[in-house]
Amino acid sequence: MTATEFDGNAVQNNRRENPQTKYEALLIVLGKRLNNDQLTAEGVSRVDALIKYVLENDCSKTIIAFCGGITADQTMSESQAMYQYFCQQLPALELSLLGAVLLEEQSTSTVENIQHLSQVVISSGLLVPGSSIPVRFISNDYHLERLIDIQNYLDEQGLLKRLVTKCRIHGLMMKIVYDISDHVAVPYPHQTPQGYAFLAADELTTYRVYLEGVRNHVFERPLSEVREMPLNTAMKALCHLKEYGRRNNDQLVFRSIKILDSAIKSTCPECSTQVLRDSLAQLDKTLTLLNRYLDPENNVKR
Repeated sequence: MTATEFDGNAVQNNRRENPQTKYEALLIVLGKRLNNDQLTAEGVSRVDALIKYVLENDCSKTIIAFCGGITADQTMSESQAMYQYFCQQLPALELSLLGAVLLEEQSTSTVENIQHLSQVVISSGLLVPGSSIPVRFISNDYHLERLIDIQNYLDEQGLLKRLVTKCRIHGLMMKIVYDISDHVAVPYPHQTPQGYAFLAADELTTYRVYLEGVRNHVFERPLSEVREMPLNTAMKALCHLKEYGRRNNDQLVFRSIKILDSAIKSTCPECSTQVLRDSLAQLDKTLTLLNRYLDPENNVKR
């Protein structure tokens, strides 16, 4: 099997004839929703960054993993779309020098990216029990910043820790540095007022993750201490969204802000379990809709 052949959602491995190959790195490209089965500017920017990395580094002992399944209204997985674009853009000679490629095609969110990726890595058989391998992520800067901030400030809820823990159970040691400089952070391509508003809405994800942790009783630290960073981040994001709504007289944004602000202020550390659950449900629903509405790459009619 050559590196350019496509084998379902499993492995592209031009070293299949040598099962004892010792892989020295795992490079994970996180997916972004497709638009009409096509990569968006964000998706393209992530794969372009991967191509640049491959051309500048020896990847003969690197496993490259593309993450992302089939989301609503699409027929192609994010990982397959990224892989196809990757193969089209990279010279055949360079493709032949890659260690291995994995496609994770079941996930529809970043949370699922991490959950399903660990199983794909384990099932691939590319790493033998006892292996220790450094892991590097490729995604847009805001995406990686959120992942790493959550890991650093809400460690109990961190997705990167989940990947490490699940793989460790199977004897695989994933070494992930919780510093964005150790990863490939790609500049967000939409430097527009709407793009900045989308980034502000995305920052509210950290507060949602905090509430999910409270609901699941994962925090042993005082909640007043745990809540401080997510709360400060959320209030700054709401200020940015209010300014965007004012400048554009956007009533949907104003309505969303009202719901989000109420949900955040209602969930003080002393709030009841019922208030917590109701507020989290409202915040989750509203934030998802607002994210889709503000995303410059979405087809929502404005």
